[in-house]
Amino acid sequence: EEITILRDIVAALEPFKVATEFLCKRTCNLVEAEDIVKFTAAKLRTSDSELSRNLLLSLETRYLKRRNNNLVSLVKFFENPDSLTNNNDEYKMPTKTTITRNAK
Repeated sequence: EEITILRDIVAALEPFKVATEFLCKRTCNLVEAEDIVKFTAAKLRTSDSELSRNLLLSLETRYLKRRNNNLVSLVKFFENPDSLTNNNDEYKMPTKTTITRNAK
C-alpha cells in the first residue's frame, strides 16, 4: 500500500515538474505559460487519486484568481486574431470589443 501511495504522489507531482521546467525557460511567453497550465490541469484530470484532485482544485482556484484575463487575452489576440473564436477555451476570454478597448 505504501508503494501505491508513493506512485500516486509521483504521478500527481510529475505534471508540476514538467510545468516548472518549461516555465523556467527564458523563451516562455504568456501564451505558452497559459498552455502549460492547461496541460498540467489536463494531466491532473486524468489521474484518479485524491491528491491529484486536490492539486487540480488548488491549481485552478489560484490560477483563475491571479490570471489577468485582459492581458492574457490581448497577448493571445496579437499572436493569433482567430483565438477569439475559440469557444472551447477553459479560461474564458473577453469579447473583441473589450480587448480592443484595453489595447488603446
